[in-house]
Amino acid sequence: MSRVTFCRIVGFLPWCMIAAVLMVTAPCLAQESDSPWKLVQGPAGATEISTRSEIVAPHGAGFATLKILQRASGKPAVIVYLIIESPKSLPSFPFDKYDGPVDKTAKEFIKFEVAPKKQGTASSVKVMPNGYYGVEPPDAFVFDTIDKSVISFLTRIRDGQILTVMVNGSPSSLRVAFDTTGLKKLLNQK
Repeated sequence: MSRVTFCRIVGFLPWCMIAAVLMVTAPCLAQESDSPWKLVQGPAGATEISTRSEIVAPHGAGFATLKILQRASGKPAVIVYLIIESPKSLPSFPFDKYDGPVDKTAKEFIKFEVAPKKQGTASSVKVMPNGYYGVEPPDAFVFDTIDKSVISFLTRIRDGQILTVMVNGSPSSLRVAFDTTGLKKLLNQK
């Protein structure tokens, strides 16, 4: 074998190895990209599962993030957050009533709901959230709950369902819809 041919073969081998790796990992990457949810490992073994979506109502109110924090130790074990990125674009929604030690009424709640894929009734869970202005992103308003019924509800959701999160408030409620594809898999990885 000539020296030139040998050099060409040796130079070609790394490209073959790269192509083989891409052929093996491409389907895995494609599967991951189908899910709008992302998993981030935090400090001390905590995991954050989150997704971002446009606020459905009121229309044009910006974006919100749904985040599930699962802690490896300590109480509470799970905290569910709904982060409203631009609360100032909703001047009619009274965010301040959730901020600080206030007496909440039964009319102040957050509801998680999924519609059935076929005919039937929607399933939902309703809890009283806490609320406060956060620092990430700046000036965002954060609703959170440690109610165990919420995480139990989220683990029963199937891929492809639409999860609607509604915060009740006067004069108008806030609604955000999230695609659940990939959520159950990430919750079960814990």
